Amino acid sequence: GPFGKACTAMFGGAQMLALAVQEVDGPDAEALSVYPNPIADGAFHVRYEPTGSDKQVHAVIELFSSTGQQVLGEEVSFTGALDQVLQLPEGTASGVYMLTFTTSRERMVRRVVKP
Repeated sequence: GPFGKACTAMFGGAQMLALAVQEVDGPDAEALSVYPNPIADGAFHVRYEPTGSDKQVHAVIELFSSTGQQVLGEEVSFTGALDQVLQLPEGTASGVYMLTFTTSRERMVRRVVKP
């Protein structure tokens, strides 16, 4: 069908980056928060609390620089709510980063600032 190709393209590396720039928010958009933002001491929390979900969720959390370089990538599986602490790699430059949170149902993007 006409959408068959789009699905596979979404998970190709280059295509994912193109998507990262558009802020795509699904039904659980409000459920995702990143703090502290700006990031303090190179560590930050990614918190995800989907409404009324007791199913297991598999998600990929990625952080991209403004030039599209992946700085961080982590896969997580959880049930209910997630509060994941992520650590920026040593020597990560100051700037604005895009954090993408991708589940099987949706993809959310948050801007994160490293002072």
